[in-house]
Amino acid sequence: MSAMGVPWIINSNDTKAANGGRWGITTAPFNYFWGGTWMGIYAKSQQQDLAWEFVKFFTANKDTLKKWALDNQDFPNNLDIIAEGAPSDSKVVGTNLFKFYQPFVKDINGEVLTQYDDIIERTFDDVMTSYLAGKYKTKDDMLKAFKDKVKSNLKDIQVD
Repeated sequence: MSAMGVPWIINSNDTKAANGGRWGITTAPFNYFWGGTWMGIYAKSQQQDLAWEFVKFFTANKDTLKKWALDNQDFPNNLDIIAEGAPSDSKVVGTNLFKFYQPFVKDINGEVLTQYDDIIERTFDDVMTSYLAGKYKTKDDMLKAFKDKVKSNLKDIQVD
């Protein structure tokens, strides 16, 4: 899961997680990333200059980013803040999450994102949920349904 998953998914849903000892963290067999917050400015906005100042303040101001990250247990986009490490280890997984994820940040490649990702992810989540509920008898049946639904939803891409 993404870095935000520890405080916002595990800790929020497992009431015993905050005491530690129930969860651990390890590296995945391959690097990936998902999530993040995206901001834009409406082309016809009457306040584009002010909006631009807000975007810079919220996404590039080191003090703002550090305060946000620490107050919200969120992973910042600033390499210096990540390198400093979180002020304490996560009680949920017993490690400093900024330091844990720091080596992987250099491998993030935003160029692999496409306009299709959200549709594909939602399709996968839907089919996986159905598989876990017993709608598909085998993994192969689930994967076939996933590919069929992606082909149906996205006519302009090739699905093998």
